[in-house]
Amino acid sequence: MYDTTSTANYFSSLSGVYNIYIQIVFDDNNKKRCSTTEETETLMEFTR
Repeated sequence: MYDTTSTANYFSSLSGVYNIYIQIVFDDNNKKRCSTTEETETLMEFTR
């Protein structure tokens, strides 16, 4: 017997984990980008 609900639950939980992973990766990239812009801003102030 093929259980469709368990398969659907499996895929929904899988997509939930995938979404969390994507959010973590994007957050990490945003933090890196923010830190680099802050660094460039301080460098610009030094060169003024």
